[in-house]
This record gives sequence, C-alpha cells and structure tokens, in this order.
Amino acid sequence: MVTTIIIMSIVIIALFGFILILNDMLRNLTKQLELVDREQHQQNKEIMELMKYKSQHDEMLLQHIEILKYLIEQDPKLNSGKIYYTGPVGEA
Repeated sequence: MVTTIIIMSIVIIALFGFILILNDMLRNLTKQLELVDREQHQQNKEIMELMKYKSQHDEMLLQHIEILKYLIEQDPKLNSGKIYYTGPVGEA
C-alpha cells in the first residue's frame, strides 16, 4: 500500500515536471511565433510599398508611351511607316 502511494507520488511529480516543460516550450514557441508575425508584417509593408512604386512606375511608363504615340502621329516622317537608320548613338 505504501509502495503504491510512493510510486503514484513519483508518477504525479514526473507528470507535473513534464507539464512544466511543455508549458515552457509553449511559451518559447509563442515568442517565436510573435517574432515571425512581426517580421511577416514588416515584409508585407515592404511588399505594399514596392507594389505602390511599381504601379506608379507603370502609370508613368504608360503616359510616356501615349506621349510618344502622339508625337509619332504628329511627325510626318515617323508616321509614314518608313524606318530611318541614323547610326549608333554618339557617332558624328
């Protein structure tokens, strides 16, 4: 009877220690998850800024294309359909 109580006490103490270890591991995992979440949030901000910059760049590029189209339509030489070769840039 006494032996059974001692064995049960040892098992209960071992289980309690195991629960404490699991609790500590859970706390560490929670901290790591919070760090990963903060890092992901920062990366998302950077991606949003990059997408905004790309959108502005694309819009500006489209505006330049429209300006070039207009200029080509207004210039009779460029609008004739003929291709003019002027040589490499920088040659006299």
